Amino acid sequence: MNYRVDLMRRPADEVLRVPVSTPPSNVGAAIGNTIEKLFSQAAAKGLQPCGPPEVMYLSKFTPESEEPAQIEIDLPVTGPIEGVPEGTRRPECHVARAVHRGPYDSIGAAHRALAEWAGARGYHVDGPPTEVYLAGPDNNRDPSDYLTEVLLAVST
Repeated sequence: MNYRVDLMRRPADEVLRVPVSTPPSNVGAAIGNTIEKLFSQAAAKGLQPCGPPEVMYLSKFTPESEEPAQIEIDLPVTGPIEGVPEGTRRPECHVARAVHRGPYDSIGAAHRALAEWAGARGYHVDGPPTEVYLAGPDNNRDPSDYLTEVLLAVST
């Protein structure tokens, strides 16, 4: 699959963030459960979600990996996050961006396209990749219709 890669400025924003360590074979379930909890926590704290949930992949893994997968799950919110244990301010950065349409088991191609694009243009990778779930398994959507924005923080 060919990916269009764009360079964009990602503004600073406030998020609820939960770090997760889970067996690689359980990543999908852990993400789904944590996203549900983040929406509940936002409501309980009087915060409004203002964007789709996101996952930052802090460690590399495959479903067969022995070591736990390390991820952070974010939910962008509006409202005062001061004093909210999960609340944090994400700094502004520049990202390389590709959009993947299709099931999650083929999303690795988008990650590779971003890394190749950045390397070919002399960009330095400034952090782990992030997936933004624009349209996923909610509402019994067919996996071929999933839409995921894949981001890679970069600098010159």
